[in-house]
Amino acid sequence: MKLVPAKCPNCGANINVDEEQETTKCEYCGDAILIDKAIQKYQVEIKVSNLPDLENFLTLGERAFNNKDYIKSYDYYNNAILLDPNNYLTILRLSISKTMLDDYNNLDLKQFNNSINNSINFVNNDKEKNVIVNESLECLKEIEQRFSNYYNNGSFNKKEVFDLNKKCLELLSILKDLLSIEEQLNYIDTKKDLLTNIIDFTSFVIKPKVFNTNYIRKNGKASKYSLKLKRKELKKVYDFWNSSINEYNNISENKINNKKLPLIQLDFQTIKLIGLIILILFFAILVIKALFFNNEVFGTYSSPYDCTKYSELSINEVQMANYDKNKLDSYNNKIYNYSGKITSLNLNGDHPYFEIDYKNVKVYINKEQLNNIKTMKIGDIISFCGIIKDGKNKMAKIENATLTIIDK
Repeated sequence: MKLVPAKCPNCGANINVDEEQETTKCEYCGDAILIDKAIQKYQVEIKVSNLPDLENFLTLGERAFNNKDYIKSYDYYNNAILLDPNNYLTILRLSISKTMLDDYNNLDLKQFNNSINNSINFVNNDKEKNVIVNESLECLKEIEQRFSNYYNNGSFNKKEVFDLNKKCLELLSILKDLLSIEEQLNYIDTKKDLLTNIIDFTSFVIKPKVFNTNYIRKNGKASKYSLKLKRKELKKVYDFWNSSINEYNNISENKINNKKLPLIQLDFQTIKLIGLIILILFFAILVIKALFFNNEVFGTYSSPYDCTKYSELSINEVQMANYDKNKLDSYNNKIYNYSGKITSLNLNGDHPYFEIDYKNVKVYINKEQLNNIKTMKIGDIISFCGIIKDGKNKMAKIENATLTIIDK
């Protein structure tokens, strides 16, 4: 049972009642009374009796608040809210005074936002709502400047920068709520001021914040990295940014271009990460190639034969010349015939070739014909063109070499 002070509606006596009950009897006049009415009568009379003090606190609080003497304004409004807890301006300015007195580490933006929403519940008209938006915005401008000065004049670690980003997102959320209130009103100047502030502050929010690491460079200075918003958070900020720009352009003659969310933010950390990924992929490819793609064996290409058992190459009636890339057409009159079993090959390089077991002959193949050769099966015969080079460094063009896959 919780007893609270009340006043009997019939005889006017001060009594204590259980607020969890619906009715009771007055201990003085004996009449049955409703608990809610008795409590309400007591609160109204207390408010009326305290009216001169309340007006005094509000007057002094407003004077201190306008002079930005937030210590005094907090004290006056704190006394005023005890006498009238439903005054929207008292609720708002008490919270603003506290917020302006808090240092950066103790700043409670959630509490400030709750006070704004609480004060909205006690307004009677659009004019009072506009007062809430204006005074809240002026407070937030001061906090934004505090954030900017804090970042530009300091040196931070990763945790401190993370905390700054978190506070910036909280403040941006309050601005978004104020904009939703203002959109229900018809005060163009206030809305334009609010949108301008949102657009300017958002550019600070999305900026990657630099912080120091524990790694010390050779010059004795700490290595620096930057912390940016997560991709999901960044997209929400850009969406709000662009919607605010569109609204601003609808009510202003000075147009602002929309902002595009970058596909990737190329700061030092991102570039370093991309380089590391490329390096890992490069070495992974080398390992896979070494394990599964031996270029010296036909089986690399999943052909159903082994080059040392089933493949034979014959090249008939070619004229050889001394090796000279510019004189391949200058042949002597001697005719050569080559044939033999393939002993090794390389079909993957820039100059694919076969080697046969006859006079150290190498046969270089045109790349356009590789797919046909790689897919040959036992019993297939294929003709191709290319270049032949023997062990005496003589070379010739070939127009009709024959590769046969036979089952020996």
